[in-house]
Order: sequence, then structure tokens, then C-alpha cells
Amino acid sequence: QDRPILVSLAKMLNIQRTRRVNNSLLLIVILQLTWLVMLLSSSAAAEEIEPASQPRRFSTDGWDVESFPMYTEKLLCGRPQVERFSTVCDPDGLLPRDTANSLEELIESMRKDFRLQHPGTQKLHDVQMAVVLVKKMRTGMTAEKFAEGVYDKWGLGDVGAGNGILFFISQDDRKMHIKTGTLARERLSDGKARDVLADIRPLLRQGRLPQAMEKAVLRIHKLMSKEPSFWDRWGGTIVGSAFGAAVLSIIKYSATRQRQYDRATHALSLIESTRGAALEASRRSGDSRWQCPICLEDFPYLVTHAASAAHNALPALSRGSRSLWTRLFGSGGGGGG
Repeated sequence: QDRPILVSLAKMLNIQRTRRVNNSLLLIVILQLTWLVMLLSSSAAAEEIEPASQPRRFSTDGWDVESFPMYTEKLLCGRPQVERFSTVCDPDGLLPRDTANSLEELIESMRKDFRLQHPGTQKLHDVQMAVVLVKKMRTGMTAEKFAEGVYDKWGLGDVGAGNGILFFISQDDRKMHIKTGTLARERLSDGKARDVLADIRPLLRQGRLPQAMEKAVLRIHKLMSKEPSFWDRWGGTIVGSAFGAAVLSIIKYSATRQRQYDRATHALSLIESTRGAALEASRRSGDSRWQCPICLEDFPYLVTHAASAAHNALPALSRGSRSLWTRLFGSGGGGGG
């Protein structure tokens, strides 16, 4: 009688064991599927971040202005986490994220806190700055040409204001340049920009690029916070005007001296032609004496009455020439001394 009960219990245990195995297998399958989904998601995320953290495919040949990304292309600029756009474009991933974030904060602080007044329109403009880094430029590019090209391509600054600043570094080329608009140059002049670059060269030689970038942007931030002095605002105009006035004075002086020389040359030519004609007339008239045009000494000649004949032979001489004739030969028909 107990055997059927035992058989029933055994069947029930087998059924429960089978269910447990099936549940275990199902759980394993679910875990495997979950792991596979997570793996695929992480791979997709890695592929999405890769261009911002590693050198891009064509940057090995060097960057040019045409291939360089726009500031709105956050992923290509290596700044996928920013909200709107990136003022730090680092497609080759040369800067740590913390450094790039710090630069963004300083640039945003300049944009919010500082105002530049246009001298013509009296309108206030913010400071629009960007930082651009590349590992290498394409052959034939210069830092100045690259910075100016990206500045124009991005359209930094308001139209007609010149309130933009672009700080550019090419690491392998060891070149850098600060491009400033006309209005921004009142506070960050070309001389001050050169000082900023000279100040960070020791850090760059030591391979401390992040520290150099932070130091440069901090220095620019400090310079842009100061109101431009009278010399900063008008010094270039004054120097240019003074140089132009000096050049015009030199040109005018040279022209005056040339006119004086021309008049003197003309007068000398007239005197020489007058004396030559008089002496030739004296020689042909047979005067016994005549003068050397150069040494002004009397020489004996075979003919006589040279002065009177020469005087009559030149009725058309000017008053100045006759005066000269009088000094040379006297007023009468006798021979001159």
C-alpha cells in the first residue's frame, strides 16, 4: 500500500526538480542576454566617444582649415558632454577633460563679465574667445594662417565689431598664435599677445601642455578685465600718423631739394651757353684777347675788337645775359679785362 504513495512522491519530486532545472536554465539565459545587451551598449558608447578621445583618422596627415570641425560639432571637437557648443576644440584629445572644462569656465566668465565698447557706435560687445588645439598641421600651413582661417570660418565676434579672440596651438609643429579682432586688440594688443606666448614657452618645452594652456587663458582673462589705457586705444594711431607725417616730410623735402637743383642746373646751363656764345663771337670778330670759360684767364688772340663785335652779334640776349656780358667785357666797345 505504501508503494503507490512513494511512486507518487517520486514523480512529484522529479517534476519539481525538472522545474528547478528549467528555471535555472531560464535564469542563465536571461543573464546571458542581459550581459550581451550591456556589452553591445558599451561598444556603441565606446565607438561614439572614440573620435573625441583618440586622434581621428585623417589627422595623422595634419589638419587644415577646411577639414577642421566647427565649434558646434561637439563630438568632433572632443567635447560631447557640453550643452550647446564648445569654445575649446581639441579633436586630437591633447587635453584632459578637467583642463578643458577649466578653460571653458574661464572663457564663459570673460563672455559674461567683460564688455568692450566700440569707439564708433558706442555699442557694448561681449568677449568671444575660443581655444583650438591640434597635434599637427598639414604641410604648408602656418600657425597664423590656420588661426585666421578658423577665426573666419567660425565667425568669431560680432559683425563689424572685432570682439573675437582665438588661441591656437599645434603641438608637434611647436607653433602657436593668438588672433584678435580690432576691438579686442584694444586690451590684448599684438605686443601683449606675444608676451603671453613667450610666458608659456618654458612649460611647453617641458611637455606640460595643460598647465601652459591654463596659464595662457588666465593671463588673457586678466588682460581683458582691464580697461584699455589711452596709449592702448590710440597708441597705434598716433605712431602710424607720426610715421606717415615723417614720410611725407621727407618726400616734400626731397622734392624741394630736387626743384632747387633743377633751377640751379638750368641757370648754370644758361650762363655757360651765354658765355660760350659771347666768347665764340669774340673769337670770330678778331679780338686780340679772349677768356677761357673755365679758368677765366685772358689769352692773346690774333683778332681785335672782340667785345664790340660780340656785343653787336648778340642783340637778342636777355637782360641777365647782357649784365653778365658787361661784367666780362665792359660796357663799351673796348676789350674787357
